[in-house]
Amino acid sequence: MADRGEILTNKILSKIGASSITDLAELLPSPHTTDIYIKTAEEDLKVNNIEDAFHKLSLTHATLLHQCMLQRLHKTSHKRSNDPASESEPDTLASEKVTLSAVDKDETLKLLQKLPSDWTVVQITSSTMGEANLPRIGCNPSTPGLYIARCSCGPSPTITFQTVSTPQKDGVRGIVQEVEIIKEENKIINKDYRGQHEKYWKKREELDNRMKCVVRSMAVAWLQHWSCLLIGGLHPREQKLLEEVTSRILSTCKMSMSSNQIQLFQSIAALPWEMVWVLRDRAVTRMPSLRMLAFLYEHHASCTSSILVQGVNPSKGFYVLDPESNLPRTRARLKNCFAESGWPGITAKAPTHEQFKDALTNQDLFVYVGHGSGSQYMPGEIVEGVECRAVVFLYGCSSVRLASRGRIPEPWGVVLSYLVAYCPCVIGMLWEVTDKDTDNLTQEMLNAVQGKSGKAGSPLENPPADLALLVAQARSVCNWYLTKAAVCVYGLPVHILNNNL
Repeated sequence: MADRGEILTNKILSKIGASSITDLAELLPSPHTTDIYIKTAEEDLKVNNIEDAFHKLSLTHATLLHQCMLQRLHKTSHKRSNDPASESEPDTLASEKVTLSAVDKDETLKLLQKLPSDWTVVQITSSTMGEANLPRIGCNPSTPGLYIARCSCGPSPTITFQTVSTPQKDGVRGIVQEVEIIKEENKIINKDYRGQHEKYWKKREELDNRMKCVVRSMAVAWLQHWSCLLIGGLHPREQKLLEEVTSRILSTCKMSMSSNQIQLFQSIAALPWEMVWVLRDRAVTRMPSLRMLAFLYEHHASCTSSILVQGVNPSKGFYVLDPESNLPRTRARLKNCFAESGWPGITAKAPTHEQFKDALTNQDLFVYVGHGSGSQYMPGEIVEGVECRAVVFLYGCSSVRLASRGRIPEPWGVVLSYLVAYCPCVIGMLWEVTDKDTDNLTQEMLNAVQGKSGKAGSPLENPPADLALLVAQARSVCNWYLTKAAVCVYGLPVHILNNNL
């Protein structure tokens, strides 16, 4: 019986051009093949095949997003082929398809080569990603082990690889669970403590302190000294000096190291030990996968009118302020700020799909201030059909949160729909936030984007042109740690055009 099953399996594999289950996984990457990739990557690491391990782990990221993007590309191609007036498929569309469907190791390394030399890409993969995609009901998620790959980009990319073990200390085993509990308690705090101001603020302060402890545990007890892999590269002059020092130390001690060990060693010389949170005040953007990063960069870099190439014009913006007309204090705080911007916008009424689309496609900046992500006015499936030009600010609770959808593998959120729409950059909140803190952040960032100096001595006194760095510095405006930690940037690093800079 086993032989018959094996024969049938081999027949099926041969018909689709695969010789083994592993080959099949490479031909058809999906959330269900992640465990196969992780196990084979572990075997590669045992024999120091760093590039092979990196490639296989890269195929575990955002497979559903890749499929959605490929569907859009195929639809675009089909429309053009049926349109007599259109020419044959342009090279850019064909190249984008290749970028997203790359399943060969050399193709994966070429993605790093296409990216700018001054970029550092950090790929973080959970050792239990496949299991986490289909969690058992009632089971609490444990803190997983990690595979961290730090990649320098450009014509000669390098990959530094390190495995981070599952933490064994009792207080660290449940980092993932603790974050989920904090987010849930933060979400219902307004309802549970309505009218009880003293208890409300006491509870909020407790949640704030718990989140600080979680972040500290992530850096000190989980990542430990490997936090150094998360930071960007050094200045070329400093990098050269570091290489010389490393060479002298190895020579003096009569030691030899592999190239991966040397890069790891040099990364620890670069760690700012005085800071627990090594990414504080640094320009950081998130992307679901290397392929999506290379895809978006290739698309925007090849388009001369893209804001990645031209920069963000702060005079070209559109805003939606309190569309449900139930946030009077937010309107009062931000009304003058938006009026001074000179942008067109909508206040206290719902935008139409056409207004939403027009803002995304024709403006450089789109700012939404209201409940959630605005998907109640522009659902994700409609966003995916737009070619988005603007940087999108979603100042609403959980606006860029990724969440599981029942038993569907891989979490999803509106932010991924914006990436499918070619959106260059999305800024939003990972969980529930307070309105006053968020409004202050919104006001300071809008002023900074328009080149207005902040208060003397503040991080935004001379706002940077790098938008991701601006977001990092603007976190100091928030009074609550929960708000600071919630703000994040998805997409490409873009810069702001500013007459004062």
